[in-house]
Amino acid sequence: MRQYCQPWCAFPRSLTLVGIDLVSLTLAWVVPFIRVLMLIFGFAWVAYAKSLVLLWGFKKYGGYGEIEQPTYVNANSGW
Repeated sequence: MRQYCQPWCAFPRSLTLVGIDLVSLTLAWVVPFIRVLMLIFGFAWVAYAKSLVLLWGFKKYGGYGEIEQPTYVNANSGW
């Protein structure tokens, strides 16, 4: 149930994620140099900025469960 509450518990941080998209698209629309950079680099820098906000903003709302141990099972091990 906590996953449904997450955006509302940190509403300013959720707005920051939307704001990053709006600022990047607005800059790309208005400034031709930024438009060229977005064509060259894509939206990777926008995704990087959003990942920093996600790591910082929702750190206290994440579940800290057990670390899943790798099984090292190959999907085609029966062949």
